[in-house]
Amino acid sequence: MSLDEAALNIGRQLVRHAVTAWLDVRREQAQRGRDLTDLLAVAVVDRFHRRDLARQFEQIGDEAARRLQPLYSVEFGDLPENERAAALAAVVDALTAADLSDRTLFTADAEPLKLAARVRAAVPDMARQAGLNDTATALYRAVLDQTCIALVSVLRRLPEFQPRALSELLTRTASLADDVGAVLARLPRTSLDAPRGQEHDNEFRTRYLTQISAELDKLDLFGVDTHHFRPRTRVSVAYFSLTVTGSTRGSRSSVARDEDWFGERRGSDTSGVRVEDALATAPRTLLRGDAGSGKTTLLQWIAVNCARGGFTGQLAAWNGRVPFFVRLRSYGDRQPPRPEEFPSGVADPILGLMPDGWVHRQLTDNAVLLVDGVDELVPSQRARVREWLARLVTAYPALPIVVTSRPAAAGQKWLADQGFTALLLEPMSPNDIAEFCRRWHDAIRSATEHNPTALPCPPDELADYESALLRNLDARRALRTLATNPLLCAMLCALNLDRRRQLPPDRMALYAASLDMLLERRDTDRGVTQALRLGRGAKLAILQHLAWRLTAAGRVELAFDDCIHHVSRALSRLPEVTVNAEDALRYLLERSGVIRDPAVGRVDFIHRTFQEYLAAKEAAEDHLMDVLIREAHSDRWRETIIMAAGHATARNRNEILTGILDRADEEPKPARRLRLLASACVETSPTVEPDVMARIDASLDKVLPPRDKRESRTLSLAGD
Repeated sequence: MSLDEAALNIGRQLVRHAVTAWLDVRREQAQRGRDLTDLLAVAVVDRFHRRDLARQFEQIGDEAARRLQPLYSVEFGDLPENERAAALAAVVDALTAADLSDRTLFTADAEPLKLAARVRAAVPDMARQAGLNDTATALYRAVLDQTCIALVSVLRRLPEFQPRALSELLTRTASLADDVGAVLARLPRTSLDAPRGQEHDNEFRTRYLTQISAELDKLDLFGVDTHHFRPRTRVSVAYFSLTVTGSTRGSRSSVARDEDWFGERRGSDTSGVRVEDALATAPRTLLRGDAGSGKTTLLQWIAVNCARGGFTGQLAAWNGRVPFFVRLRSYGDRQPPRPEEFPSGVADPILGLMPDGWVHRQLTDNAVLLVDGVDELVPSQRARVREWLARLVTAYPALPIVVTSRPAAAGQKWLADQGFTALLLEPMSPNDIAEFCRRWHDAIRSATEHNPTALPCPPDELADYESALLRNLDARRALRTLATNPLLCAMLCALNLDRRRQLPPDRMALYAASLDMLLERRDTDRGVTQALRLGRGAKLAILQHLAWRLTAAGRVELAFDDCIHHVSRALSRLPEVTVNAEDALRYLLERSGVIRDPAVGRVDFIHRTFQEYLAAKEAAEDHLMDVLIREAHSDRWRETIIMAAGHATARNRNEILTGILDRADEEPKPARRLRLLASACVETSPTVEPDVMARIDASLDKVLPPRDKRESRTLSLAGD
């Protein structure tokens, strides 16, 4: 039997089911009908009328069969003819075996794809019984889908059958075949994955990739005059490859050595592999990195290069894939997004144009999913994310997925059951830092080319500032340690420029100087008139309170109205400030450079590190030591507690450290984490009482030497 004859058989089965449902013929009666004329005899007495109707329906069947030609002749044209014929024959068998005479299937709002699913469920083994391979089974399913869609479309065009009005009915159906044939010709190619067809997929894909390419190729340049304009560079220009390792924080301890750090003896970068190579060999990846290590920037770079086809080397296979960028922080108060919500945020302006089912079709074989910020959720929400990812892996097994988190929030094996490879971003090497500084100063030069007054120095002196910064790093070990983190390195670059090459001595001073620069000095130095009477202290008080409320709630962003409420609470503690809470919030969003509105109606800090620093300052000033001690086991509070030790008075600092060590002695389960946290607090603490320091030293004896590789890795939580 030829392929066309097999398709005609499918068309005949289609019209038999259509007539059976239309005339409400019971299944046993339909089975007795040998052809359409006999089937119509059940309800139409006049022989001439029966033959006329039969010819009309035969023409409809032929038109339905003609619609199948592109499927078996073109789309599956590489499949051997005998296998295509077997697939079409299996469709005939499935339609013959399926009971489609129930009128409830063909109401005015019948869904063709539900019908296709029902037919598949009724005859689940038909493809297997026919001995079809995977490709032939795909053809079988596609033809069955198209046939069911055509069947429901035909039924929707048929007038209501009433035996007592047969003569009128025949008059209305005189051109039935022509009308229904025209409808079938206009039907889009649809399926379970494409309920409205795929005719507009490529057009929307182009629009979406253009939108992604523009929206995610933006990177704020921290530290330059954010009050006059927001200097930005492009991720595609500023990004440079970092190194990852699969098991530890790497062997970058060499960056702290006291030898010609930026001289000739820089050494080679051999402690890990470049992140692009690692992603190519492990496309389902959990990427872990400390705050400010470049996780989000990396995901943006991946998205932009996918959209533009800009990858070279091992990631070239990702060129042209459709990137979906999911910021988990946007789902802190609700379930993780459904696939159709993936384009939200960066592609909001064009979401109304997205064809139905488009995201699902891309996820099947043409996308990459980028999930940012597991650590920005509370532990219960992280469990939901893990379940959500497991379901996605099951639904789309070939989909590359990259998930980011701070190490404390997601261990190496957090997604191991779903086949994820855990990678850890290493600190920047001396070569990386030198390159970072070069690119930062080049980006500043380019961003201020048309606004040179934004710079605190003439543009031609930028090279001197860069050289002075590298010399400063070479001479000061504490600064070298800070510079291995991209965010802190950017802050050092900005402060070196802003403070005429005078850099702060440690991390706490670095944050304080950065906030001073953002909140006060830029407006003061430039003579910008204050729109509101808010001094530096009032600004800090508002931001501290906002940061504390976010941290206490386990959030990194809040709705604008919720923020107004918290700002109002902060202002109630400032009797000399009489400004309106909403005005104060808008002013800080526009001019502080510390908080921002990442989406309409949402507010967050420019980086989570600033939220933690300010929350720690609030806790220290309000003597909230009991809260810090109570939350000391939680990874979400780790950085806040470490910086609170730096903000606190000597008495409160000792209370924090003693409380943490007491919990370690009393609670075996979190004891190791608590002891390492107490040790890490020493970094930011200007003074520690001798007896407390002795307890910290003794507590370290209980975690040394490590008993296994996992304990070796967790020692990094104690810092240097």
